[in-house]
Amino acid sequence: MCRKGPETAAVAQDLRRKYDGIATESSRPLLNPPPNPEKRQTIYNKVRSFVPDEFRSDPLYDLPNDEEERKAREIQKARIEASKKMKQEQDTAVTASKAANELKSLLLLVAKQFE
Repeated sequence: MCRKGPETAAVAQDLRRKYDGIATESSRPLLNPPPNPEKRQTIYNKVRSFVPDEFRSDPLYDLPNDEEERKAREIQKARIEASKKMKQEQDTAVTASKAANELKSLLLLVAKQFE
């Protein structure tokens, strides 16, 4: 039910998608997307020990398979490499900024001497 304002009459609208010819049931619950491999590995290694025994049988807490562990390691390595690269770029920018400031101060000293 939708209203344009507090005093207007309520209008019923079908909010299911019609643009591609697929009518979805609003009563059907949507499935959760699968967690990424890195998150599954973290959940198994760090969180599972704190989960009560009656909930450990949930598939979310299962041991990740070899493929998921490989993907998780690749994601972690890529993140570490990106972080290293960003840190190097920041260090280069800081070094360049310091050099520019030193050059500026030297130029100011030279300019004062010629006054």
